[in-house]
Amino acid sequence: MEPETLIDFVTSEIAEAPDLFHQRAYLARVISVDPAGGLRDDGVQPLAHAVDAGGANAILVTLEADGSGAIYPVLYTRIGGAVNEHPLEPDPLLRYDTPETRAAIAAIVGPVLKASGIGAPARS
Repeated sequence: MEPETLIDFVTSEIAEAPDLFHQRAYLARVISVDPAGGLRDDGVQPLAHAVDAGGANAILVTLEADGSGAIYPVLYTRIGGAVNEHPLEPDPLLRYDTPETRAAIAAIVGPVLKASGIGAPARS
């Protein structure tokens, strides 16, 4: 996967992936980042396993829900073994392709790419 396509890929996953929607907070799309090999789609994995297993720098994409029924995307980043959670604002229409959401995603994934020696994703 090319860095230029990362934002499109993530927005597509949070807006359209049925597995993430139906298995909220259980499944995550995992994108590992290898300085030598670039970005690699490691597929959908159980979120807990992907967080706990460690490994290369990565971006984990999932959907979660709160007690009010709001569904919102959460990106987890792993840099040097440290995992951080980045919830995004919920949208009542589940529209996550807005310029604001795309900018938020770019800001979250940028440090992972930078720490891995890969250029920042293109903002569109």
